[in-house]
Amino acid sequence: MTSVDPYPAPGGGGSISDAEVGPAPPPSVEPLSAPAGYDGGDDPSVSLQIEITDPHRAGEGLSKHVEYVVTYWTSGLPKFASASGRVARRYSEFEWLWRALSASADGVLVPALPGKTLSAPLSDDPGSVAIERRRRDLGVFVARIARHPLMRASDDVRTFLEEKDRGAWKERVPWHERGVTSDAIRATQEFFGGAANARASSSSSASSFIDVPNAPNVTNDGIVEDARFVEIGEYVGELKQRVDALLEATTAVTKHHAGAAAAATAFAAACADLDDAELRACANFRAMDGASATVPIRWSAASALFAASAAPSDALADAVADAFREPLRAASALCASATHARDRRRQLVDAYNKLCAEISAIDAKIVALGVPELGSPKRMERDALELRASDARIARTHLGGRYSRAVLVSDRELCWFHGALAASMGDALKAYVASHGAAAGRAARALADAREGLRDATAAPPDAFLPPR
Repeated sequence: MTSVDPYPAPGGGGSISDAEVGPAPPPSVEPLSAPAGYDGGDDPSVSLQIEITDPHRAGEGLSKHVEYVVTYWTSGLPKFASASGRVARRYSEFEWLWRALSASADGVLVPALPGKTLSAPLSDDPGSVAIERRRRDLGVFVARIARHPLMRASDDVRTFLEEKDRGAWKERVPWHERGVTSDAIRATQEFFGGAANARASSSSSASSFIDVPNAPNVTNDGIVEDARFVEIGEYVGELKQRVDALLEATTAVTKHHAGAAAAATAFAAACADLDDAELRACANFRAMDGASATVPIRWSAASALFAASAAPSDALADAVADAFREPLRAASALCASATHARDRRRQLVDAYNKLCAEISAIDAKIVALGVPELGSPKRMERDALELRASDARIARTHLGGRYSRAVLVSDRELCWFHGALAASMGDALKAYVASHGAAAGRAARALADAREGLRDATAAPPDAFLPPR
């Protein structure tokens, strides 16, 4: 492979060179499904694998932060300059990729980005559990992008993976970061930057995803959203809330089992302390009255019983977390992607309808002005209004195309989302039942063994627990 100039990490950190990239390792993220129906989506010759490794500190002082090594391998994607490469990226640059894809991939369920906030002092400790979890979550984030037929072909993904000049690619934010909810004419002037920029943006990464004719409900008077999509959108929003509630309840169950284990351990420790005191007391009793048959209170048996019950409870807490809570986190992230895609489509409708209303208002003003004389102030006002109306119509056409693409893509994406969520939840439930059963079996065996030692001591209660009279 041809070596390229090393990529300097900020703050004097180490360099990362494409020459260091070897063959692709086995994927660190389990195979993920992707929506079907896209051209070339099932072509085995087209692939992209991205791995996130080696979190490390970069920068100094106030600019100190954590970076991750991002390595990729690709085939069949002609936009990439190399079949593999490696760069360093910080969290804010993953955010840039998410924002860029969210703005350009109309209708696509862009994977949710893991949360940004970490508790100090762990936020800049590459070896912390929090950073390791973020690395894993970022790995799932890029794996979903790499698996998706539209997102992996995006210019934004290629820029994120290949561009060495941070300053250049981080400034590539024409209309990506300006949204679609600004007021109509301000949207025309700022969001699209006038007619020239609107025409230029029509060939940008947004329209490169898929090109379709306008949907039937796109007219010059506005867009009336499909009732079926509105209902599905409400379902998706409610589903997100309920999955989050389930995740919160599962976290509570995990804490309950962990708390029970901690309580049993503390009780066992207290019984063990009592057993030490009991042995010393019995020795003194024998010395005082010469009794040789003093029966000690069996605190040791009680300690063993509660110690045995602590381990299964702790194991059950881990089982709930690993088998159910983590898949629920993934399900919540999937729901977040669906709600975000729904909201973006709503924003396109709102922006389109605002432009339609503004165009109607401008046209009314133009009609009211009539045909003023050339060079008169009213003629200049009319010319300015006609230019604004022209820009607004270009912007409306562009938004109509984006909405139509979103409609076509949304149907595929939401159907895939429902199936992927059902499969994920089904696997989580099966894993939870299996792990819960295994933990319950371990608990039963441990308690049965512990009770053997206690059974003899309790054969003739309460005399067995008291010194002889």
